[in-house]
Amino acid sequence: QMNRIAVVLDGSPLGELAIPYARRLAGMANAKLQLALIRESTITPSRSGYLRTIATRLDDADVRFGNSLLFNGSNAAQRFSEAAEGSIDLIVVATRRRSALSRACWSSLADRILQRTSVPVLIVRGSIPPSDLHWSPPLRRILVPLVGPALHCEGLSTLAEIGELTN
Repeated sequence: QMNRIAVVLDGSPLGELAIPYARRLAGMANAKLQLALIRESTITPSRSGYLRTIATRLDDADVRFGNSLLFNGSNAAQRFSEAAEGSIDLIVVATRRRSALSRACWSSLADRILQRTSVPVLIVRGSIPPSDLHWSPPLRRILVPLVGPALHCEGLSTLAEIGELTN
């Protein structure tokens, strides 16, 4: 059973696209929602209070919140992935639609997390971030890659639970 769902944010409006999906799944599963801010860039300054602002925007949602997570620096995705092992049941992260060449040249935060964790990752793709974090996005299809590193039974059970929750 899913008890903790982490939504990974990078501080951008596009990253916030994952919030409604994570919020909806957390509500359906009666799981705690953890906000995780991952700032790998040393060029862009971290926005103080960002996670608090997001939590305030979600304040009237019927979701239970866990502690917020903050990881800064060049290996932030790696440290988050290590912290997620054993404590997070599902990671939800947004990525923008990009060409194969673009993906080969510049990996996204979602790519780096996916490569470093065995925790199931739900990647939400889109280009227009929502202005309302309370909307209920449709969950109709899930793509499950069956190649790559060892497929874990925990991942399949999480997938089955998402399927049951969302019909």
